[in-house]
Amino acid sequence: ICSMPMRLDEGWNQIQFNFLFKQKTAYEIVSDQNKPMVQVVVDGKKQKFAPEEVSAMILQKMKATAETFLGKEIKNAVVTVP
Repeated sequence: ICSMPMRLDEGWNQIQFNFLFKQKTAYEIVSDQNKPMVQVVVDGKKQKFAPEEVSAMILQKMKATAETFLGKEIKNAVVTVP
């Protein structure tokens, strides 16, 4: 993911943005029945995930990492984002 914010109205056209975005990510955003999906290649096969599934996977990984660090099970947590 790009480390600096980019605005498409500051000289970037959509084609350039898509090209740069695909170069910096290991996934694609595709449409599946008019719904956005995240498409990745896993073991040579393309798989699609809904954004909610990706969020759930990230939260599961965060929980596992925190439990390993703390050495105990976590039952309740508050996650904030800017």
